[in-house]
Amino acid sequence: LAAQGDMISHGDQLAYLMETVANGHTFMSPEQSYAVTEQALSTLTLEEVNRAAAELCSHITGLNDGELTSTGKVVAVACTPKSSDNDAAFVDDDMLCEAIREACT
Repeated sequence: LAAQGDMISHGDQLAYLMETVANGHTFMSPEQSYAVTEQALSTLTLEEVNRAAAELCSHITGLNDGELTSTGKVVAVACTPKSSDNDAAFVDDDMLCEAIREACT
């Protein structure tokens, strides 16, 4: 983003400024934003990142029997052929659920 600072249109910069002010955030140039982000990221530890990731992904973890999970729904996305007609790659909902169960054992 910092490298694009000279290539951002005035309209885009104005829209960003107006959004920043409306949300009560601090307006920074792309260079300032990059420097602050780099400084903030350098203070994070791997444990903090892993803890945050575990919290964000708790709805898709803990699928083994007896393992605690959050109260949210389990989400699975799969891209497969629309039809089972002569296609070995086809997966329906039941097959997907079974594959998830098998992966958890």
